[in-house]
Amino acid sequence: MNFGPGFGGFGGLPHLIGLAFYGIFVLLVLAVGLVLVFLLARFLLVATRAAKIYVDKNSSASPSAPAPAPAAEPATVTTPVAEEPAPAPAAAEPTVTRTTSTRATTKPITPVTPAPKPATKPRTPKTPPAV
Repeated sequence: MNFGPGFGGFGGLPHLIGLAFYGIFVLLVLAVGLVLVFLLARFLLVATRAAKIYVDKNSSASPSAPAPAPAAEPATVTTPVAEEPAPAPAAAEPTVTRTTSTRATTKPITPVTPAPKPATKPRTPKTPPAV
């Protein structure tokens, strides 16, 4: 038994051919792994962006949890000073909140209702052929 370099009769050229096949196999496995990692990362990025757009679009205007109370300021003693009355505010303008989107233009989604199907004639059974 010869357990020297090449383990018995596989020295030289057959050893180099086996090494080449092994190297190609390792590169193929690494390429598949990198492609899978890339696709997973791309999926996660797209999914989180889509979830953020969905939440921004479908969240209610009023927050579900009450806003925290402002912190109490330390009590100080001050003497009241006569101030001029503030002018009455003009007509109150409505506040408009605008949500930002990743798309340049957005159109409102209108539900698509399929056209009603025309009434079909009632099917009459055929009489079987006489034997």
